[in-house]
Amino acid sequence: MGRTPFYHGALALCTILVLLNVPLPASCFSTPTSSTRYATSLSMSTPSRFQPPPKGCAATPANKKKICVFGGGGYLSATIYGYLQRTSSLFPTGTAPPRTVVATAWSSLQLNKILGRHFRLAYANEDSIALTDASDPHSLAGSLDGVDAVVLGTVCACERRPVTGNTYEGGNPNKKTVEFYLDGVVGVGADEVMEGDAGFHLGFFRDCLTACREMGVQHVVVLETPRTRSLGVEEQREFGRILEEEGVPFTYICTGGKEWESIPGYTFQEGVRDVVEVQGKVIRRGSGSGGAWLEESLSGRDVEVGDSGAMAREDIAAVAVQALMSLDWEKSRVLQLKTMGQLEKEDEGRNPRYDRVWCKRSELLAQALAFIE
Repeated sequence: MGRTPFYHGALALCTILVLLNVPLPASCFSTPTSSTRYATSLSMSTPSRFQPPPKGCAATPANKKKICVFGGGGYLSATIYGYLQRTSSLFPTGTAPPRTVVATAWSSLQLNKILGRHFRLAYANEDSIALTDASDPHSLAGSLDGVDAVVLGTVCACERRPVTGNTYEGGNPNKKTVEFYLDGVVGVGADEVMEGDAGFHLGFFRDCLTACREMGVQHVVVLETPRTRSLGVEEQREFGRILEEEGVPFTYICTGGKEWESIPGYTFQEGVRDVVEVQGKVIRRGSGSGGAWLEESLSGRDVEVGDSGAMAREDIAAVAVQALMSLDWEKSRVLQLKTMGQLEKEDEGRNPRYDRVWCKRSELLAQALAFIE
């Protein structure tokens, strides 16, 4: 295409100003900084003028991070996995294709059912699923080879299921193992659902964190599940002690003691449902508080977020993923989420496009997390 008269006039003016030694503003010669481009691309919309750039994996998008979700057979964990699959297709997010850790092939089947139903025929192949003996710390560690960050829960839903053949049955075809889900039991016909065993859940949580530390995992996102509230306060505080003792930087997400709910018929095109308020507090490394920060969070539930409605699992999943992209992996923190009501429906026009966003309205979550350390 030919140059316009305006272009030639502007070029002549700049040449005259340079010959006359008139200083020109640097913006005439510079391009937007990489941090500005990443912030814009992350939300796929124009960011707030005063919004700082992301500090998580989206800060260096060329260095793709592998993220692993524990208990992929449950709805919440499968939703997190589905979001991470979508982020991995977008360069500015800084994420690689995800992995999930499960105990049996049953969970891989449930994961793909959820992905196909809620993420438009998305699919997790065998390379993305690690079958792991939850009772063996060495097996847990081996499943995290090459993983940079992990998403797991406090008290998972667990049940006993037959070990998948040709995996770790050890020559016993009748051997059973513990299958774990981040939130709810998916299985039909399970013969033994494990409830209320604080010792098991705390031990499994420690084994997971130990495996993360041994395998060099850089950051852990921990979701405080509703089942955690069935434990005593001292037992709940033990999760905080374990996080401090294992020493892996973490983001601990809690929702104010409210139950979680699933959005009926949800698909990824719907995106974030609610206006989510986020309160954050940094946990200093080596503080030696013995999990006191978690006790403060527990005692402040009814005061700070007690009036909020039930949190949507889909929104919680989106916050967990956005936290990995937005927040500094070298710091530890606790996040309290609160819903301030549902967002208004948007008129998307006749042919909306979803290939440029991993989750619609995720830019609102990026803004809510932008000023949290």
